[in-house]
Amino acid sequence: MVRNCARPLNLAVQANAIRSGWPGFNVVATPSKLVARGEMKPSSLSRTYAVRVEYALAEAPKTFVETPKLSRRAASPGEEIPHTYDGLLVGSERPCTFYPPTDWNSSLKLANTVLPWLASWLVDYELWHASGQWSGGGVSHSRRVNDRYVGASRRGAR
Repeated sequence: MVRNCARPLNLAVQANAIRSGWPGFNVVATPSKLVARGEMKPSSLSRTYAVRVEYALAEAPKTFVETPKLSRRAASPGEEIPHTYDGLLVGSERPCTFYPPTDWNSSLKLANTVLPWLASWLVDYELWHASGQWSGGGVSHSRRVNDRYVGASRRGAR
């Protein structure tokens, strides 16, 4: 469990950490919101994904795969993509890369947590797409749309 004992990192610190650790990413930070965009190739066998992370201090970070769009398996098009938010909205799914109540707090650097967790989630997504089995572990998701709280733990799942 991640405890929020330390002070929150301001968005300028978060932006600098991403620029340093993920030099291909474009980061825009205002006093209230950070948006980081870049390309991610999670393994040597993976395709390249254009991804985005949005973060405001009062909220958990949100991850997005911009291109290629996440897609359901052709073998079972009625099956939702595992560990996503908005799973009922085909074409609008967002990766769920961590369990907000325990894995994330604002004293952690996005560059060292959320971005690597997104890369790991993409590997799990590719394996699921090929096999139909989710190997990433995590917490079961509800079927609600726009759920702001359900997530999958990346940290103890492996």
